[in-house]
Amino acid sequence: MVAKFDQSARVALAAIVADADLGPNALSDAGVLSNLLSDYLPSAPREIGLLMAAARADVAGQLRERVAHGMDPATAIKITAASLEARTAYSAEACMWVTTELAIAVGLAIADPLTQQTQPSQRYDVRGKLPHRSVHDGTEHPAAAAYAPTALGDPEPARPAHNAPVRRRRRSFAAAVSLLVLVAAGGSIALYYARRPADGAPRKVPHVSIGSFSGREPTVIDFSADGASAVTGIKWSTWTGSHAAGTGTWVHKTCVPSCGNGPVNTYPATVTFSRTSHGLFTVLKTHWQGQVSTWRYPNRWPQQASVAPVITARSTPRQVVEAYIMAINERDWHRVWRLGGKNVNGTYNQMLAGYRHTNHVVVQSLAVNGSTVRVRTKAYETTGAVQIYNFIYKVSGGVIVAGSQILPETT
Repeated sequence: MVAKFDQSARVALAAIVADADLGPNALSDAGVLSNLLSDYLPSAPREIGLLMAAARADVAGQLRERVAHGMDPATAIKITAASLEARTAYSAEACMWVTTELAIAVGLAIADPLTQQTQPSQRYDVRGKLPHRSVHDGTEHPAAAAYAPTALGDPEPARPAHNAPVRRRRRSFAAAVSLLVLVAAGGSIALYYARRPADGAPRKVPHVSIGSFSGREPTVIDFSADGASAVTGIKWSTWTGSHAAGTGTWVHKTCVPSCGNGPVNTYPATVTFSRTSHGLFTVLKTHWQGQVSTWRYPNRWPQQASVAPVITARSTPRQVVEAYIMAINERDWHRVWRLGGKNVNGTYNQMLAGYRHTNHVVVQSLAVNGSTVRVRTKAYETTGAVQIYNFIYKVSGGVIVAGSQILPETT
């Protein structure tokens, strides 16, 4: 069964893109988008969580870049959605939904998930041309079929993103609604978004490549293979074509009296990226406790980076557990601890020891009943073993407050 998502998200995205002070670039700016979505979607925390995860992964930018390099939009949507699923704890269906909605927002596709009665042959873009459609082999994922867009041929150009007053955003929201053309077709109503004319090529903003992470504004940068030295909770104040700057918490696990029993210390830290080459930042500087370190790509460079979803006291139990598992996969142990590891894993060192052989975790099923979350996972270990776990978590105030687990199978 296909999950239903709040369709007002589409209107909100249209309003953001239509605002001359924001434009498509705002869809990849987590700081700007967080403020906007809190205004536009106050009653849609699930959709906000998905859109924020997509912003941190620069889904909109990936879509435009892939299409700009000649990939047909339908394929770009599928590949980008699969990439988002691989790096987050969200389901394939959720990733396909948010990727498709962003493709519609930036003008790469026109879709009608509200009704399937309008035939594809009846859909035209605003220029009166038949939209480009890709040929499928009939084996696509059910989520892709449910949210399959009608693809257009060229990407929406980017516009610089800036903070806009709430009053202006409200006016642009109303203006965006006027751009939505309701077309009656066979007794059904299809929803279309009228794209603005092109005004130049998308502006390229550098990204970073750290381990398996490739994107902008990572919230965690790990400098060791075991998570003993990392900057977490990074908030970026700027990310431009020449430099990026942010602040976070340096997490440092000491090895006194031993690495197994040494305490974990935390310090305020700043991080900056500079010097670009082929679209990548190549110099990273860290500042903490009076120490300044310089890292240069690719030889002396951090081990891993990741983007963590924003979790607050208002986050749903599903969002909290998904973020918790995502943090395990990204070896962000400080975040695992804060999201509930401190309540289910004993001491911090006991938690680290419990995951010492874990390579990555795949969610097989997840069910929510009030504040209780039941989840079945498959854990792949560095030893080659595969463990199947059933967990029961109790969530309150954006944190896992209690949990139990059963190990039924080992393969």
